[in-house]
Amino acid sequence: MSGQKNSNELLKYLDKDIVSLIDKIDSPTGLIIFYDTDRMVREVLAPYLPVESSGWQINTGFDVELLQSLIKRKVNLCIVLAHAGESFIGITEDQNTFLSGSIIRSSVKGKHTKGGWSQRRFERLRTEDIQHHVEKMRSALKPMIADVDVKIDYVITGGDFKLASMMLKDSDARSLVMQAI
Repeated sequence: MSGQKNSNELLKYLDKDIVSLIDKIDSPTGLIIFYDTDRMVREVLAPYLPVESSGWQINTGFDVELLQSLIKRKVNLCIVLAHAGESFIGITEDQNTFLSGSIIRSSVKGKHTKGGWSQRRFERLRTEDIQHHVEKMRSALKPMIADVDVKIDYVITGGDFKLASMMLKDSDARSLVMQAI
């Protein structure tokens, strides 16, 4: 919070514990904080779109105009919800509909409870299943981007972060998304 304009004055109103917790949040899009001095409301939001302005105020109510403008902002999104065995990829240009979307399903082995050689073999097969699922996700993304005629502003991922990262890390998938952006 030290980068905030007039931060010393703002820090007078916040608990040190709250400041410490807020400082631990690493959000590339910024933070929106709702805090009352009676300590009844303490909410920190990390929005999915970047916060474009910075400021704070003391008032009798919360000013939600910035948050509302983020929600209403027109952007084209590529949504990737990655889960082992079932994932969703979609492209949207408004809050209500997808231009294109696909659920990708694969057979991915569940958890193994036994140890020994059986465990290692199971883990190797599960890793192969996950890699196959990632390839299916990449294959679904390519025609989806080609079929829609919009410039993607942001890619939002959810679900299993490692799986989503694997899908986007591939040079072909990354270049597809970068070309669309």
